[in-house]
Amino acid sequence: MFFRRILEVPIIYDTFQFIMGAKKRQRIFKNEYIGDVSGLRVLELGCGTSDILEYFEECDYTGVDLDKDYIKAAQKRFKDKKWAKFICSDVNEFAKNCHEKYDLILMTAVIHHISDIEVENCFNSIRSLLKEDGRFISFDGVYREGMSWFEKFLNDIDRGQFVRKESEYVELNKKYFGTVTYFCRKDLMNLPFNIIIFVNKI
Repeated sequence: MFFRRILEVPIIYDTFQFIMGAKKRQRIFKNEYIGDVSGLRVLELGCGTSDILEYFEECDYTGVDLDKDYIKAAQKRFKDKKWAKFICSDVNEFAKNCHEKYDLILMTAVIHHISDIEVENCFNSIRSLLKEDGRFISFDGVYREGMSWFEKFLNDIDRGQFVRKESEYVELNKKYFGTVTYFCRKDLMNLPFNIIIFVNKI
């Protein structure tokens, strides 16, 4: 779909996200679900242009994404945040070569882009990178019972090919994390976009 292809351009993607109300979503997501990250070791997988970093306190932040254009855009945008670094890499390759453990791992609007097998590989990688008391937090678009046609349409036009039902996300998360807490919201953006948020621990 042409609409999906043009969103691969970082500046177009950022503009679309702004119109949709992504800044509002990121602010609420940070304040209500992530909290203060001061001094934490934070890893964001599939970071894109690292929008969430705008709301972070100083921490040891690493953003990883396979798209070199997104990484370049993040490096340029946040060049003054000397405590943040950005790496162009596949998630699983990064995990194989990483010897660090993280207090917090994020995947924001990533899981609905990848198949169940890819998700399971990612979750295995995340478990290997997460501290024993660390948190894995994610959010994605979700199909829920009772959605209006317009709410469903917003998910249908998403670039992600694997937007799942609420129960399917829950089942995937519970296979890999001992403590799984989730929230469904549709008030985080300018349009009624249904989102499922997970706050997990090993």
